[in-house]
Amino acid sequence: MDYITSQHSNNFEHNYEQLSTRERQVTEKIVQGLPNKRIANELFICERTVKFHCNNIYRKLNIQNRNKLIAQYFQHQYREVQRLES
Repeated sequence: MDYITSQHSNNFEHNYEQLSTRERQVTEKIVQGLPNKRIANELFICERTVKFHCNNIYRKLNIQNRNKLIAQYFQHQYREVQRLES
């Protein structure tokens, strides 16, 4: 793993740790591919609250949208598996 990739991974991990418990729950649901309405139903919150959490997640992780969140989440998970296997 090169230095830039390592730094990016560390930044994501550090920033992910800054998310609240609820923001992490919303992130997990997003990564599962659920739409906001279903996330709201499963977490017993309104859809507007899900959107509020999404905006906070994007800001804290310095990303622009749901697709980038999913991509970075899985890239981070993949790197963790590689790190554990080496």
